[in-house]
Amino acid sequence: KEGYYCPDFLTQKICPEGYYCPMGSSSPRRCPVLASCPEGSAKSTYLWSLFIVGIIDVALLAAVGIYRRWFLPRINRRISSEYQDALAEAAPTLPSDSSAAVRPNP
Repeated sequence: KEGYYCPDFLTQKICPEGYYCPMGSSSPRRCPVLASCPEGSAKSTYLWSLFIVGIIDVALLAAVGIYRRWFLPRINRRISSEYQDALAEAAPTLPSDSSAAVRPNP
């Protein structure tokens, strides 16, 4: 019977947690790495999807960290210098002679 093993012809035992027992097993088989085998398992259930999702999460966190540490400061510097250049071009030029400054009427 699946999920059970028979150490002899008269005894049938439920497969323990961490092991799986296909039909006709005389002893439980150890569950492979990254697999789940609850008590009474006839086969191992792989957890590759969780492993892959974890790897993708780590890769995305690394990409965000690299972007924030490396690219964002460079972009901000470029925008800041372009903004300052635009302000310098748009600012009115003041006469260098102080006598030409506008004075309020008395």
